[in-house]
Amino acid sequence: MHSELGGQVDAWLQSSAVVSGGQHAMVLLSIPQYEQMGLALGYAETEALVSNLRLALESELRRQDLVIQANTDTLAFLLPALNGIGHLELALSKVQRICDERLRLEGRPLQLRLCLGAALTPVAHDEGTVLLRRAHAAMIRSRQLGEPVIDQGHALSSVASGWQRHLMMAQALEAGEFEPYFQPKVDSVGRVIGAEALLRWNRPGHDLTMPDDFIPQAEANGLILPLTWYVLKASMARCMTWQRPLTLSVNVPAAALTSDKILLEVQDGLAIFDMPPERLTLEVTESGIMHDSKAVLALLSRLRALGIRISIDDFGTGYSSFAHFRDIPADELKIDRCFVTNMLTSEVDAQIVKSMLELAHNLGLSVVAEGVETAAVASRLTSWGCDQMQGFYFGRPLAESDFRSQFLAPAQVAVRQGA
Repeated sequence: MHSELGGQVDAWLQSSAVVSGGQHAMVLLSIPQYEQMGLALGYAETEALVSNLRLALESELRRQDLVIQANTDTLAFLLPALNGIGHLELALSKVQRICDERLRLEGRPLQLRLCLGAALTPVAHDEGTVLLRRAHAAMIRSRQLGEPVIDQGHALSSVASGWQRHLMMAQALEAGEFEPYFQPKVDSVGRVIGAEALLRWNRPGHDLTMPDDFIPQAEANGLILPLTWYVLKASMARCMTWQRPLTLSVNVPAAALTSDKILLEVQDGLAIFDMPPERLTLEVTESGIMHDSKAVLALLSRLRALGIRISIDDFGTGYSSFAHFRDIPADELKIDRCFVTNMLTSEVDAQIVKSMLELAHNLGLSVVAEGVETAAVASRLTSWGCDQMQGFYFGRPLAESDFRSQFLAPAQVAVRQGA
């Protein structure tokens, strides 16, 4: 697409259509659901929809504007003589309106998510290939953000930087630079009964990189699943060498709940490391469960059938209804730290935590409170009947060797509180 379309853009930039002055823009419009539409409707009908959309855009845009079908799922627009970015924003709004009106099936709107990326020329014209690359970079950002993006000189460098980060992370995964750390989970009397695996990036020559600094990029660049399978099996391998049969909790992103691959990975790990399934807990977030909830709930039921436990992580921070919550096949509920941290100073947070404990216990779920940082909070949670606790008061996430020496020494029975 790029070489041929770049040549067309070059020719257009040098044509009489753009000699009238002002700034010129290139816009790329893609339909991410094109393949699914082709499978559902048939490719002939899907191609006809896109072709009719192109004709509608040609008829409603200005006479000097050029619409090109770049490939099956992408249209390119060349818009000359614009009066700056405001003019371009109006043009994009018009394109969106036309798409909403024309992308219909049997008179009903298809409600498609469109990706719109645009690049505006500076006073000195870009070459066609550069303008195309900038528009393409903006379209990639549009796909990530879910809204139209106009490149003003940053999108291309952002995408290039993101790609470099992708390569760096892929190489780091292959080199074993990602490492599971372990944070203790204790029962109501302070005994360490489990651990949560939390991924860290141990880059040579750099400070330890925390998840907030690499998980969003992994989700954006497609590495989140390889990272998930790695931390699942690496933590299982370490857990099965411990002197005590602690439970292991592993976070599972929403992306891992979209296919049966997770079933195979869990079964594989249980078999390879001879791990009793009841020792493994997968933590899933409320928001992750809400995405395509019917399929996700069915998948969670199949995972539970393996004998492992399912935990609802960050409970209370999502938007699920009680009816939806009732249907989740779970064994455990984790109360988010945002409620736990201030529960001794906020009566509202205290009532929320107590209500969650009561609700979970009435539904037969055990409860873990995370973010416990003081003895007073731990004591209050214990008095309310909280089953397990986790937080800096009991121990920070540690490298496996440090976790082993601090919490798994032969004489270690109760956690050293205030660690």
